[in-house]
Amino acid sequence: DADSSERVLMDMRWGLVPSWFKKDDPSKMQFNTSNCRSDTMLKKSSYKGALLKGKRCVVLADGFYEWQQHSGGKQPYFIYFPQPKDPMAEEKEGDAEWRGWRLLTMAGIFDCWEPPEGGEVLYTYTIITVDASKDVSFIHH
Repeated sequence: DADSSERVLMDMRWGLVPSWFKKDDPSKMQFNTSNCRSDTMLKKSSYKGALLKGKRCVVLADGFYEWQQHSGGKQPYFIYFPQPKDPMAEEKEGDAEWRGWRLLTMAGIFDCWEPPEGGEVLYTYTIITVDASKDVSFIHH
């Protein structure tokens, strides 16, 4: 039916588990895959397969924290998309555009891992990182 569409909602876990991972428990992975650097992602087998298979995604978030190292510990900074001056402004007649909080969009890749002994498929993703912009490089590279 052209008027109906099927939407599938699934839970995805942050921290990519490659489809080729053979152990029975993804928490046994010996490496962290929450973020992958854009300049090395094609060199790392954890990311290369999913990327070459076109398993790209967009990760939406209110923002994220970066932590600046200080001699006395760490200082958190919340990084978010610039917001309109008045996000609650009245809509103009005929204007159906959302005027609320603007979400941050980040590039990512995903993969689907199946337990070797069978069971539910686990969908996971990682965020692709790049060098910090000049505006936030004082916090973290």
